[in-house]
Amino acid sequence: MRRYVFTEAERRLLEEWLRTGRESQETRNAFYKIRANLASLNRDMRLMLGVVRELKRRGRWSGRITEADGFGSSFRLAESGLTRLRRGNAT
Repeated sequence: MRRYVFTEAERRLLEEWLRTGRESQETRNAFYKIRANLASLNRDMRLMLGVVRELKRRGRWSGRITEADGFGSSFRLAESGLTRLRRGNAT
């Protein structure tokens, strides 16, 4: 299992694009990679979120990232986004 989806350089590039809307060849390359890998990323995120949900249900989530760390809101946002993707509405 990897510890990240985007490299630091890709993360900075995409965050800058979200702030400014400026595109370059590098951002277009990142867009391509996202589109090309979206199905497998979606599948893996669903699996990961299902495991997290089950760990929480079994009470085995203690000592890990908590709601206070912001993971809870990220978890809900990811679930919502995956649901929209499944319905064919990525926005």
